[in-house]
Amino acid sequence: MLTKTKKTRQGTLLMASVKTACDEVYPVALGIVEEDENHNGWKWFLEQLKTSLPILVSNPPTDDDDDDDDDDDRIQFPYFSFISSCENGLIQALAEVFPLNHSCYCAAQIRRNIQRAYGGKVAENIIPLSKTFSLSSAEKLMKNIPARARQYLASIPSSQWRNTAWMEDSSLPPRYGIVTCNMSDSWENVFGKAMEGNWFSTMDQMLQRMVVRISEMRGQLTGKTGVVPIVKTSLEEKWESCSSYNVIQLEEEGTIFTVSKPFFARTVGEDMSSRSCNLDVYNERCDCGEWQGQGGVPCIHALAYFKQHLKLTLDEVLSDRVNQHYTYEDESRLLKKIWFSVCIDHVIPDESTLPPHDIGKRPALPLRPLPATMMVTTKQRIRNRSRFASNPENSPIVCGRCGMSGHNKRTCLAREAQAGRK
Repeated sequence: MLTKTKKTRQGTLLMASVKTACDEVYPVALGIVEEDENHNGWKWFLEQLKTSLPILVSNPPTDDDDDDDDDDDRIQFPYFSFISSCENGLIQALAEVFPLNHSCYCAAQIRRNIQRAYGGKVAENIIPLSKTFSLSSAEKLMKNIPARARQYLASIPSSQWRNTAWMEDSSLPPRYGIVTCNMSDSWENVFGKAMEGNWFSTMDQMLQRMVVRISEMRGQLTGKTGVVPIVKTSLEEKWESCSSYNVIQLEEEGTIFTVSKPFFARTVGEDMSSRSCNLDVYNERCDCGEWQGQGGVPCIHALAYFKQHLKLTLDEVLSDRVNQHYTYEDESRLLKKIWFSVCIDHVIPDESTLPPHDIGKRPALPLRPLPATMMVTTKQRIRNRSRFASNPENSPIVCGRCGMSGHNKRTCLAREAQAGRK
């Protein structure tokens, strides 16, 4: 996930993050650019990200790679998928720096655009439209959207925000259920006031907060193994529901099955994708889309196949049929090594980055010039008025009430006499 947070005092903070097995957000790169978001800033940030994490450079398989296994005809796709809020210049920068990976738009950003133009009632259909793999469900949702809004949505490639595209193009990489980058935006609250200083202080405080955060997350994993609870609970619920499903093998020795929900268990208005689906066991694909869309978490149709055809137990499914990305072990590998904590006093200037301003002192404000009649030098300042007591006529102080020298309106004798008469 690629996001931009609010501007700091000396630039804009850019961040790249990933979603962990335990549904947490883990920032992998932070950067501050001098100007606001644009193509040059995002390209610089992505180039630094590419240099720091070479694993992000994914090459598609070639014919030479399949020499050891000529029968392996599984679907291949770029390994990584970027999701962003369509910031200015970011999509073009992604295409230039990571041309082999896939980029997606944040559905929440599309929803906000629709809400501003057509209202909140129409915008309510955008997130469900992005999540559904069912073409029939997508068609029903589109009927709730005005024609002009549909034209705007049609201008956005479906492969960049709608799950139905994953049913049409098997080469697209999984999004692991992620359709928005809102979770990444939540880190703005975590960093808090750290973003109010200069760029040097901001980066130092954010890195220190991340060190503490990663240490806390790693401590919570101590002694835990197996599939994480958020996935395990979902599979346990589906495991009980799939007992009545019909599983039919289409070929005697094939890997294609038809899995259907019995008529007595169907409800009125139920999504067609939950009734009958074709299951490609070898490629881990299902017509409902959830198996491939979640990146290795079996859908209810796959669970029915495991339970009724293979006679597996739920524990065997959890240990052998769920992608290792959803395990505590994978989470522990991610958090095994904390970011290297940089001592801010040992950072040497690179002679190209602008130095940070001192935030401890406010810059001196320019003095407003006084009118010529009010300008008084130090020597002209009256430090002791008592020396004019014997010669009040020589005093520069003139009373605004009686016009006499030697006193002002507050000490005017005429005012005192007037008060005495009262």
